[in-house]
Amino acid sequence: MKKVFNYFVNLLLAMALIGGFTACDDKEETPDLSSEAMISSFDFASLDLPESAVSMDGNVITVTVPFGTDITKLTPSISISEGAVINPKIGEMDFSSDVSFIVTAEDGQTKATYTVKVIVAAPTDGSITEILVSEANEVTFDGNTIIIKVYEGTDVTALAPEIVLTDGSTVSPASGVAQDFTNAIEYTVSFGDETKVYTVKVEFVPYGFSTTSEVYNFSAATASIPFFFTADGERSIAATKDFIFVPSKANSKIYKISTAGGAAEFTENDTLSTTGVTGGVWKIAHVRTNGEAILASNMNWTGGEYKIYKWDDANDLEPSVLVSLPNVEARFENFEVFGDVNGDAMVYAMEFPGFNSVPNNITVYMWTITGGVASAQPEKVTLADIAKAGNYANACGLPDGNILVNGADITPTIYSTTGEQLAVMATDAIGKRTVGTTYFEFNGAKYLATMLCEDGGEKNQKLQIFDVTGASLIETFKTITAADTQVVGEGRLVYELLLGNELNGNVSGATTIVVEEDKVIVAGLATANGLAVVELMK
Repeated sequence: MKKVFNYFVNLLLAMALIGGFTACDDKEETPDLSSEAMISSFDFASLDLPESAVSMDGNVITVTVPFGTDITKLTPSISISEGAVINPKIGEMDFSSDVSFIVTAEDGQTKATYTVKVIVAAPTDGSITEILVSEANEVTFDGNTIIIKVYEGTDVTALAPEIVLTDGSTVSPASGVAQDFTNAIEYTVSFGDETKVYTVKVEFVPYGFSTTSEVYNFSAATASIPFFFTADGERSIAATKDFIFVPSKANSKIYKISTAGGAAEFTENDTLSTTGVTGGVWKIAHVRTNGEAILASNMNWTGGEYKIYKWDDANDLEPSVLVSLPNVEARFENFEVFGDVNGDAMVYAMEFPGFNSVPNNITVYMWTITGGVASAQPEKVTLADIAKAGNYANACGLPDGNILVNGADITPTIYSTTGEQLAVMATDAIGKRTVGTTYFEFNGAKYLATMLCEDGGEKNQKLQIFDVTGASLIETFKTITAADTQVVGEGRLVYELLLGNELNGNVSGATTIVVEEDKVIVAGLATANGLAVVELMK
């Protein structure tokens, strides 16, 4: 029995030994991960550089590229150690300053930093590298032909190009000297004993808008006035790139509708939130926009508080108060904004003359906004050379720092910030009682959008757009005559749309503008006659 027991013990020990040997044989060894973190080659494949153009000195790589290479947009080709990774990832990069690359070895621990310096070689011949022309909207190069693109109507008889040359080059005719570009001009560049001839010519391109498209026409002329319009309660309109806004004095709501057009309609509940809007004879009277922000004012009689509210966007549930003027001296309604209300801007307002107000409105009130905060008190500018601006007067800032003033008793007029009258559009060139004028620029052209509320005694309310392009807006205003504005498309009057001739107590209206890269949204409202929204396109 003892022998049998020993036999089984020996058998079990043998099996254990065999199993142990088998386990050892099955175990795989973990290979060592490489600690090599190197850049072995560097190139810009698109440049077809010779080997001599790239040098490596330790961890500094210097690449010499041909003169004229745009080193702000180069894509490198880099070889690194097997299993390693490089950061930043390879793609188009700006090499106008040194660029560092970090190579991380396969082991994930070892790192090496390489610095790449790109040097632009000196020119080997004389070349024009750039032409600067103040009148041009674009300059293009096609080999040795240079095209200066200017807007139609530009005087090209005395252009003075500033010519930038490669180092050591000279040019004839000289840089900065006026030339008549009615025909092409040849410029000869000299570099040592070598010369190169460039042909420089002018190409005229269309300016301003060339086509129009109606987005909405909710007007008396189309028998589709919005449901909330009353005989005298809607006098203002504003727009962002996404929405049109119309305030109603009758119910203190600000209705909105998408600028996308189509079958959209105004609805009772599609309004801007007016939570927190209080006070005023009318809580909401006038609306403007500034980027995505929406601004609206109340109206108060003498002694009340004038407020301008600001919504950050159309989804803002409770506006903040941007401007507050207690114990007003007159009745306010319209206001305009120039600049960025979240940064630096100006707010302009004028009194409404007559009942519970001043008899003659000749003062522009200007609030300065700094860092999104309006001054507590406005600066006052008294306008010279007018008896009054009349009902629905508005003042707005111009890019040159002057002020555009318009009202029922004054055609669009340019004033300085000291109140000096600089230029007036003739009363026979623009219709009687033109109000709500807005200035805008698009594709090299300058325009005024207005609401003509009374035409020769007839209350034909029209959205009109005038081309006021010229070297100086002041001089253009002075030279526009009745002959320029009688026929649409044959002079300064470039667009007109009749909204209706429904009678109303005040014969008022407004316009609003949103300028985008390829189009302009223009909206016009005529009191009691509805509104229209059009797109102007290049």
